[in-house]
Amino acid sequence: MKNLCIILIVFITSINFSNAKIQDYNPNGKEEYIFDENNANAIANNGYMDLNKSTKPKSSVKLPYDKYKGMRSYIQKEIKGDPWIYYQLHLQNGENYYIWQLPSESEKVGGSLNRFITKYEVYKNLKGKISEISNIKLSNTIKVDKVLTEGDKIFSVVLSNGAKYFGNSLEDAQMLLSKITDENDKDEVLNILNTDDIFLSYDKIENTFFLTMDVNSPPISMFVKIIDGKELLLITRVLYTGKDWLFSKKFLIYQNDKKFIKSNIDFNREVKYGVKEYYHFKANNNYVDYIKSLTDTDDTLIRFYGENSYSDKTVDSKKINRMKKVIRLYEILEKYYK
Repeated sequence: MKNLCIILIVFITSINFSNAKIQDYNPNGKEEYIFDENNANAIANNGYMDLNKSTKPKSSVKLPYDKYKGMRSYIQKEIKGDPWIYYQLHLQNGENYYIWQLPSESEKVGGSLNRFITKYEVYKNLKGKISEISNIKLSNTIKVDKVLTEGDKIFSVVLSNGAKYFGNSLEDAQMLLSKITDENDKDEVLNILNTDDIFLSYDKIENTFFLTMDVNSPPISMFVKIIDGKELLLITRVLYTGKDWLFSKKFLIYQNDKKFIKSNIDFNREVKYGVKEYYHFKANNNYVDYIKSLTDTDDTLIRFYGENSYSDKTVDSKKINRMKKVIRLYEILEKYYK
């Protein structure tokens, strides 16, 4: 009986102590901040960082995401150091932590106190937008899974298939899909886009979609271009880079005795971090069939023929696989945009 009474006293005392800490939280008109559960940096690091236990050196701390997400706080006091300014952050659970800034940074915090902690008013204002985006369903099987924020902005949207969309690219995807009537085609497009370095972008001024794979990466890449919702192009870019000019007029693609040759062509040339010679061409059926015939397991060679010499560049199997995916995008979109 005596032990039971002791346990009850300890339990009641702990509850009272916890309640006292909660009651101690009183912003009294001060700006509140929140450990935003949608913060992209907090989710990526599985915790809230850029915090200190004290104003002393080597006192940084990382607060666990699951324990602190959604917790509110306010600045209890400001401590001026040299050259830092320390802000004592008082949390709803009664804990105190410190955030430091240079004086020049104090007016640049925008919608956040730091990369991890957001102004509570900004957080509330974003809630409606997050809810709206979260309810988007792009196909019968693919919907929005997460909406990540950074300060007062939507940072990215993650779909249920793992694809990530930044900026306005989700709206661009909705526009692109609006003409596609077959749900299976929608799924296939969505499972290619924004995965494996194949990205969607939209130029509003030119009313042009671009579906690209590492387009500036040598020695070869492909992209789909849709102009005014009706002109569909599948384009390949070959790119030679080196220290010296080759003055290319011809190139050859080679894998396992299979060859594709294009001759008597005019390469564009520029100097930027070395020399670049590049050429764009529209893919025809013969070229598409050739790319499809290449294996995804063997490396491929591109030989650039110059005036007095040639240069061999290797294309790894991953890039060949991405080129095939771009071709597949073109084949699907051809049903609706041509």
